Amino acid sequence: SLPSGIFWGCLVALSSSAIVLQIFQQKGLTSTPTGRLSLAILVFQDIMVAPMMLCVPLLSGQFHMAPLDMLLSVLKVGGILGAVLLAAHLGLNRFMEAVMRTRSRELLFLSTLGTCFGMALLTHSLGLSLSLGAFLAGLMLARSQYSMSVISGIMPYRDVFMSLFFISVGMMLDLSFFLQHIWAILFNTLLFILIKSLLTMPAVLVQGYPLRTAIQTSLCLAQVGEFSFVLEAAGLLNDIGYQSFLALSVITMMLTPFLINLAPRAAALLTRGRGKEASSPEAEQQKASTLKDHLIIVGFGISGKHLAQVAKESGIPYTILEMNPETVSRYKNKEPISHGDASQPVILEHLGVYTARVLAIIISDPAAVRAITLEARRMNPDLYIVARTRFITEVAPLRRLGANVVIAEEFETSIEVFNQVLTQYLVPRQDIDAFSAHLRQQNYRMIRRMSSAADSLESVASRLPEMGVQTMRLEAGSPLCSLSLAQSNLRREYAVTVVAVARSEQEVVASPP
Repeated sequence: SLPSGIFWGCLVALSSSAIVLQIFQQKGLTSTPTGRLSLAILVFQDIMVAPMMLCVPLLSGQFHMAPLDMLLSVLKVGGILGAVLLAAHLGLNRFMEAVMRTRSRELLFLSTLGTCFGMALLTHSLGLSLSLGAFLAGLMLARSQYSMSVISGIMPYRDVFMSLFFISVGMMLDLSFFLQHIWAILFNTLLFILIKSLLTMPAVLVQGYPLRTAIQTSLCLAQVGEFSFVLEAAGLLNDIGYQSFLALSVITMMLTPFLINLAPRAAALLTRGRGKEASSPEAEQQKASTLKDHLIIVGFGISGKHLAQVAKESGIPYTILEMNPETVSRYKNKEPISHGDASQPVILEHLGVYTARVLAIIISDPAAVRAITLEARRMNPDLYIVARTRFITEVAPLRRLGANVVIAEEFETSIEVFNQVLTQYLVPRQDIDAFSAHLRQQNYRMIRRMSSAADSLESVASRLPEMGVQTMRLEAGSPLCSLSLAQSNLRREYAVTVVAVARSEQEVVASPP
């Protein structure tokens, strides 16, 4: 029937926020275009659970009233919920502030549970679902200025209850029913993944993202969500429908990690040969460009903006490619920026990859970085490719694909940390550079000098504020060892002033004559 079909549509339309976000966090994909789009769609789906739950009694035929009475009932419930949310919004911060002043974690946790259970009982008394009340309580607590403290308190319990939830889902599955209808269930599962992926793709394409991103996002969301079980609790399914729904949910949840791993390869395979369709009007303008020895910047985040600013101030010709249409629209009149997928050869050709000198890949999608590196090296063997990655494990594969330099964020962060620590202990700059070069030679097989920015003199001599200081060691045999400061002409020739001389840890001569 039509109500049953609508109810089934609501059940399978939701995806699993818990599974997808957990995998994205483990793989470092939350900041990629696929990760951001998936998160946005998942949050929207969770919000839509509320109107879905309000419609369940209508679909079950439990409401038999005139349209006017129905409208009045909806307005009544909406008014009550609105009043509750308004009161909570006005008084919740004061309540949470009073709780935080006690500095008691136990009281904060009990207050959080009390808010959750109180809202759940309130919505239940209004004829709505307990789960809807808990969801509304979460929305209210998220608006509080102490939301981070609340999250840190309930995070361990969230993981425990999430484990219990998935265990209970698996235990509800009737294995005899599953084995008896295994082929029909597997066929329906494959059909479900295909149809849901096709229906998810327009939500990504309509925002201006390329087909590759749409395919990856749709495959990542091709499972049944945990909120579907909240809807199913209405009891509108018969035994066969209930077991079929459970089997579909369990299989799609189990396949989610494999689908996320498969998504980049499937997207690359399905978009092969579609480079012309993936090009944008901005990229078409680049086809007639006469740039030569220019810099191609892929990704216009913080690092891309800094690189573009330095290139502009240095007089280096450059062009930018960004996949976020909002960023392109914001900077299209300020920067030579284009929209497109750099893993497509035709896009790289329009950017002038054959005549470019340097390609800087500064994006957060590991699969896209590998694809761009491979295509760019194939098209221009002499191109100097600098790629950024988050993890050290990505360095060797990118070097094999053709990247000249691979910057690993976690490794560079560790270098900068020990650089700052050793500087505070007045370790000579030569030793710090030697340590850095040795570590880089081990991990990158290249030696790149670190920037020798001046350190704050306030940490060395408080009586000389706002000055810069650099610690240097005079090696044995240095020409300066046999000269006085006046004879060395350091100030006249190098504009250097010696503020202190340390012959040992105990003997320090300040302002030497």
